[in-house]
Amino acid sequence: MSLGVPPALGPADLNVQDYLDILRRRKWIILQTLAVIVAIGVVTTAMTTPIYRADGKLYVEMAVNQINTINSENPLAGLLALSQPDNVQTQVQLLQSEPFIEDVYHANNIPHEFRGITPSIQVAPIEGTNVIRISAEGADPKQISRLVNGMMTKHVEKSSILSAQGVKDAIQYLEPETQKAEKTLEGAEAALLDFRRKHRVPEMLAQAESRTRELVDLETREREIATTLAQKKSMLQRARHKLAGEPEERMRLATSNNNRRAAIQAKIDELEYQREALLQDYKPSHPKVRTLDGLLAEVRRQRDAQPEFLKVPVYAPNPRRDRLEDEIAGLEGELQALTVQQMINHDHLQDRRGRVNDIGNWEGPLAVLNREREQAEKNYQMLLGKLQDLRIRSKANRSFTKVVETAGVPLSPVRPRKVVNLLFASLAGLFFGVCMAFLQEFLDDRVNSPEDVDRLVALPGLAHIALIPGTESKLISSLDMRSPVTESYRGLRSAITFSSIEAPISTLLVSSTSKGEGKSLTTANLAIAMAYEGRRVVLVDADLRRPNVHRLLDLPPNPGLTDVLAGQVTLEEALQPTSVQGLTVLTAGTIPPNPAELLSSEPMDRLIDALRMSSDVVLFDTPPCLPVTDAQVLSSKVDGVVMVVEVGAARKAALQHAKRLFDQAHARTLGVVFNKIAEHTAEGYYYYGRTYYLDDAQPLRNGKNGHSNGNGNGKGHAPPALGPADAEERRVYERGSSQTASHGEEER
Repeated sequence: MSLGVPPALGPADLNVQDYLDILRRRKWIILQTLAVIVAIGVVTTAMTTPIYRADGKLYVEMAVNQINTINSENPLAGLLALSQPDNVQTQVQLLQSEPFIEDVYHANNIPHEFRGITPSIQVAPIEGTNVIRISAEGADPKQISRLVNGMMTKHVEKSSILSAQGVKDAIQYLEPETQKAEKTLEGAEAALLDFRRKHRVPEMLAQAESRTRELVDLETREREIATTLAQKKSMLQRARHKLAGEPEERMRLATSNNNRRAAIQAKIDELEYQREALLQDYKPSHPKVRTLDGLLAEVRRQRDAQPEFLKVPVYAPNPRRDRLEDEIAGLEGELQALTVQQMINHDHLQDRRGRVNDIGNWEGPLAVLNREREQAEKNYQMLLGKLQDLRIRSKANRSFTKVVETAGVPLSPVRPRKVVNLLFASLAGLFFGVCMAFLQEFLDDRVNSPEDVDRLVALPGLAHIALIPGTESKLISSLDMRSPVTESYRGLRSAITFSSIEAPISTLLVSSTSKGEGKSLTTANLAIAMAYEGRRVVLVDADLRRPNVHRLLDLPPNPGLTDVLAGQVTLEEALQPTSVQGLTVLTAGTIPPNPAELLSSEPMDRLIDALRMSSDVVLFDTPPCLPVTDAQVLSSKVDGVVMVVEVGAARKAALQHAKRLFDQAHARTLGVVFNKIAEHTAEGYYYYGRTYYLDDAQPLRNGKNGHSNGNGNGKGHAPPALGPADAEERRVYERGSSQTASHGEEER
């Protein structure tokens, strides 16, 4: 009879449920990693010195173009106008300069360090505004608040001083000039009065007077431009002299981390890790550990000798040079504009003088005297008005900067952020925990789920057998008919039946990859389940090295399989009945020296044929297939092979090797039975989940189904007694038994 081979299942891709199963199995390593990383985060956060931050805002008035710088009506505008403020970037550079910060520390009596940490200062303009934000970070909240407020106050004071100094210089220049203009006006008035008295000259005509007035205005304008040019040239010369004396860069000391201390700390961490590794094998008093302790002490002494922070010189551009260069550029532009204006005014003046010369002899001297008086009067009135204006401005004490927002004392630190650190540590711990779980899963060579079998050997899972507690009986004949274990073996029985629809199975071999996976118990319970279905079942203990079937069913070990093969007894004499109706057992018998040769012999072939003829199903319990070749030899003689795999114990490589061995023997491997699965595992759903109806059912005979415990001795034990709740199972059992009996009679 040709045996069909079930189609191989392709490797299944991992889905979301597979990943969740991995996380459930590896939950402890995830929790341990999470706890360690969170603990490290908590300790690090607790040991870090809290850093506070104080912020203040300073408004800076922007410079505007002075329209009257070259205005002919105001020749002294460049001198008399208030000093214009610098741009925002220049103000930022001034606030960051080392001398300015040192002045603030000294003026406010603020220490440079607190708890070994020097406050850090950041000055930056707020984008799109004329506001500068001044921030300071340090370990003392009161200290950094005073530092920020002191910087803003000091800068406002300096701005006021600079503005007031400009007004003061202008007043000092104008006071003597005003006195000179007054004396000049008095002299011009006296000369004009004397001329009129002496020559008795009538008043000039309106036309002559108008021409004279125009000439006076032009000559006055020419002198004003000349005066302004002289002043601007003097100011340009002084600015260039100051620029030549200013260095291009300024040096300040900045605080930075000590990289050497960090390197020594890294070496300490490595030595501590080595010490922990040594303590796993040696005691603290071992010479290797003591040597490492001495090296650790020396490295720690080197670390403590290194300061945590270093002060390094930092060179920054000199803001004074930028300010002076801007001032020089402005003065040069003003000089060019004044020169052009002087040339234009000179041309007009020459024209007006030619017209005035056309006046009579007596009119000429009179026009000159009138012009001199009017010019002297205008000059005096202008200087006097500007002097009064500057005196008023000096009283106002105007400043181009003002405080918008003072820095309050911070109540909570900005670093370390405890909540953020703990959240980050938790996320990092969870991430590394999941990574460790998947790493363990990758390195783990055990079969942990049915999906592993599907991916490794492409075999279907026939059944999932629950782990039977050690206090309970191992055979389903002594368990409740509706218990999870019994239901699992019924499922195994049905799966094997479905596998034999196209190619009937009358002989079945049960094996495993290694010992202790429960193959003998699985074979015995499968035989009992098939017998309950009404079949004639023969259970053959083909494990001729460590037979166990006779112990499970409490039967005498002899005579058995080896005795039949040796011709010492007949098959009928060696078959032993059990308390389960329809189930007979052929024990292993005397243990031979050559089990593999005995199983591959012709007598074994004849024995298998005889068992096929006298029963419906023959089950062979064989040794594990990897240590010995017994199962591989016998697998080529039977209709199908079932492999028992203990979840969490069987090795993946062993399972693959076992599949290859059976394939080499051209055996028909039906599938895999997953054995000893605990209820709390993810795979427990397959069988524990199917027993929900037991919650409302009444237990049968103290939780048993009335079957005997399988301890029959093969000497006429009564069939198992079934309770009322098992009436349906009993009817199936009796109907199967009668059919089997009639079928046996026909064959005989």
